Amino acid sequence: MKQLKLLGCVLALGALAFFTGCGGDNNNSNNNTPSGTNAPPNINNSTIALTPSDGSAGHSIATDAAGTGYNATFNDGTTESGTYTYTTSGDNATVVLTPSNGSATTTVNLVFSSPTAGSYTSDLPSGGSGTFTVTSNGGTP
Repeated sequence: MKQLKLLGCVLALGALAFFTGCGGDNNNSNNNTPSGTNAPPNINNSTIALTPSDGSAGHSIATDAAGTGYNATFNDGTTESGTYTYTTSGDNATVVLTPSNGSATTTVNLVFSSPTAGSYTSDLPSGGSGTFTVTSNGGTP
């Protein structure tokens, strides 16, 4: 009988040690947010120079200081102006250009490898992917 009580105590202590020795799985820093942070929070008062990988001439998008307007020059020599939106997620950003003349919007997806450069894809009819740089036009991008 003493051996049975002793065995019960050993099993109870073992179970206690097993459950309290475990640190748990409450790793609050393991969330699903993007790990990269190269994309700047805004591109206000900046110029994005797009260099197509197909060797065609580049595109240029200059944004205003307010962070709402743009002027673009495309590689076919055309220009346009309008409003834009810029959204970020880690190292990625999306620029949607909405021309003031009512023509179709253009979407440019940026992948920042540094805070001022990276690669892009877009729905531009010519030079839809390549590399880009972002330069400040005197303000903080």
